[in-house]
Amino acid sequence: MSVKKIKDIMHDEVYSVNYRATIKEVLELMVNKEISGVPVVDDDNYVVGFISDGDIMKAVAAQKTRSIFGGG
Repeated sequence: MSVKKIKDIMHDEVYSVNYRATIKEVLELMVNKEISGVPVVDDDNYVVGFISDGDIMKAVAAQKTRSIFGGG
């Protein structure tokens, strides 16, 4: 049985968001690029974190509101 290597399954087109991005901007990127998570970078393009669709769902659930964009 052959074991696949990371290089065989990874995507080489990497998207990132600046840590100042809004949730709306992150969601638009995720939907448009059909991805479920993205690295978060600072102003020098250093990775400072990672945000996933699950992280966003947890934040929405914690707000106890129907909208993540404000307004209830």
